Amino acid sequence: MAKFEDLKGQKFGYWTVVERAENHPATRNAQWLCECECGIKKIIRASALKSGKSKSCGCHKNDYNKIHGGKGTRLYECWRHMRYRCDNKNNQAYEMYGARGIKVCDEWQEFGAFRDWALENGYSDNLTLDRIDVNGNYEPSNCRWADAVTQMNNRRSTPHYTVDGRSLTISQWSRETGIPRSTILNRLKRGMSFEAAIEKGDYKCQNS
Repeated sequence: MAKFEDLKGQKFGYWTVVERAENHPATRNAQWLCECECGIKKIIRASALKSGKSKSCGCHKNDYNKIHGGKGTRLYECWRHMRYRCDNKNNQAYEMYGARGIKVCDEWQEFGAFRDWALENGYSDNLTLDRIDVNGNYEPSNCRWADAVTQMNNRRSTPHYTVDGRSLTISQWSRETGIPRSTILNRLKRGMSFEAAIEKGDYKCQNS
């Protein structure tokens, strides 16, 4: 008779062994009730655990459709598209993300971890995921939930103008100075320097 091996409490990949389960009805092989780190519980054969054949419930495989408690939600779609942009070479946005070396951090390979971060950091259905450093990765320290204006201002393609050490977009300078954006643009077209273009003055009298 084989010697009994107590696996309770041990970790195998993403599984944690919870307790002994009944032997397999056909083979009589030893089985254990295990809990994946995502929270899913399942009975696994001892041999599959020890050999490494079973490492998780499937949530850690490269499968965008594996998710627990979120498929079909807007937040899940944010997570899925984030990964597509960085990992899927056939995605139309890959050239702007994955091809430039932008990655999704290891922590966010799991939807549950991304969901927890999102809900703790201001997620709302009217906001979108925005990278603070547009050349940086998708990771907690470099992401926020922003409205459309904030995200537009943060795009690489949006010109920024530096005055007195502050680098802002034309729209941001417009809100800062109270000068209409169209006025600033017209002044720039007339050849004015940006510093002069955002000087308040009596801009209404300048036909701009």
